[in-house]
Amino acid sequence: MSKNLLPNFIVGGFPKSGTSSLYSYLSQHPDVCGCAKKEPKYFWPLVYDREPESLDSYKSLFDHCDINAKIRFEASAKYIYGGRKVAQGIKDTIGENIKILFIVREPIAQLLSIFKYKKYCLVIPKETSFYEYTKNSLEHGSKELFQESDQLYDVIEHGKYHHYLSQWFEVFDDNVRVVFFDDLKKDPIKLLGDIGDWIGIEKEAFKSVNLNPDNVSTNVKNTAFHKFARYAFHGFEEFWRMNPKFKNFSRDLYHKVNGEKHSDKIDDKTRGLLANKYDDEKTKLRELLSNRGYTNLPTWL
Repeated sequence: MSKNLLPNFIVGGFPKSGTSSLYSYLSQHPDVCGCAKKEPKYFWPLVYDREPESLDSYKSLFDHCDINAKIRFEASAKYIYGGRKVAQGIKDTIGENIKILFIVREPIAQLLSIFKYKKYCLVIPKETSFYEYTKNSLEHGSKELFQESDQLYDVIEHGKYHHYLSQWFEVFDDNVRVVFFDDLKKDPIKLLGDIGDWIGIEKEAFKSVNLNPDNVSTNVKNTAFHKFARYAFHGFEEFWRMNPKFKNFSRDLYHKVNGEKHSDKIDDKTRGLLANKYDDEKTKLRELLSNRGYTNLPTWL
């Protein structure tokens, strides 16, 4: 029987900025229950003016949660790009008191991480250079983010942080919180503690969490084995989410056997392509956050 539970907290973006690791770390807290699927993307159909699936199907993803869990959450990293449509849909469905967290990363570093992930998903040939991919993205990808398929060159749009965040602030105001990938890397326990204070859970429990990063992209040695491994994870995600220690062991073993480090880096030639591309967005985001009382902004901002 369904417990009729909905989330009261959502990590809504940005992709390849640490959302999977945040999901993993937060889920280990005794007062927190993570969704059976990290990214159910329940509200994403609103982008296309379509109704989501039945609300009961969404609630069922939280049936495993203890009724007394203080926090129930999911982490659909693409929600951020749904802007006002998705934000309003969440507010209308769940209520205005839900808290929404976004984690932001230096945009060119985020672009590189998405590029590596697309290679990991085998949608980009292994021999493709970051420069070549970035050049093609600048030429072809401005509208791909909202296509329902073939999102190969959509990455440039991902770094327009102010454009999307401002829409979420308009809908949820102070119930939106922005944190930074830089702080997740530098001092994850402190960042988790700050998030814990914000969502109302005891932060001391975070001192004992397993801080292995999640959703790390590597190059692939054997593509057939890799396809099978991805099917095994995505096809049985609920099992892996309910058994995180076994998931971490299996993932680490897989990467030792079939993974190898990326050689792709942000070189001067690629930086030249992106020169000033995000300057206006950075300026606007810095002003937006400063006006909302944010201090200690990262150096890239």
